[in-house]
Amino acid sequence: YYGLVNLASLGDGEHTFKYYAVDNVKNMEGGDNGANAQTFSFYLDKIAPVPTHMVNGDQHKGNYLYISPRTTISLAATDNKAGVKNIYYRIDGGERGTYSSEFKMPDVRGVHKVKYDANDQVENLSENKYINVFMDNSAPETGIFYSNPQFMDRDTLFVTSSSKMTLKTRDDASGVQSVEYKTDGGSYKAYAEFILPNEGYHTINFKSKDNVNNMETEKVSSCFVDN
Repeated sequence: YYGLVNLASLGDGEHTFKYYAVDNVKNMEGGDNGANAQTFSFYLDKIAPVPTHMVNGDQHKGNYLYISPRTTISLAATDNKAGVKNIYYRIDGGERGTYSSEFKMPDVRGVHKVKYDANDQVENLSENKYINVFMDNSAPETGIFYSNPQFMDRDTLFVTSSSKMTLKTRDDASGVQSVEYKTDGGSYKAYAEFILPNEGYHTINFKSKDNVNNMETEKVSSCFVDN
């Protein structure tokens, strides 16, 4: 023995370290040839933890993984032997923090990145892993269009029972999931092009929802059907 014994050449797993001493008149600890040498058994843990993540709640896979301000991200890790010590993460290149509970991404529209890793109780550090998401925090925008015949007189739009009502929706992130409308205070129903057959004044309420469940504030339009 000349100094510290390097264990780098050993594989992951259980090992036994035997040692004994000999004095200057050849008395050998543990008997001849160290047959009863002292023994130290240990497990050499060379394998880093395996960190994983889960996106919870609103999400939609498209050009990006779209999420909403309500979406959370949780991290976890497993380790083969010594056990996980810590999971670390940073958002958008910010300060590295220790993970303790699920978190939300910044409520700023656009692409965001999480970088995370984990170490075990003997300081094996995993490789970095990444989560890339697009924060979609805006609801769709919907407009209503009336076909001819129509006539505008001051603040009233006049149409007939043959005039078609069309709803057009725009969403430039996760995309439109659904469009709904109701007439004259009735119940909401899925949108399809429609007409108003009955003579008189009518109100039309409508709204859209995108693929990460951002709901547009209800809009209202009105017209008078003149048959």
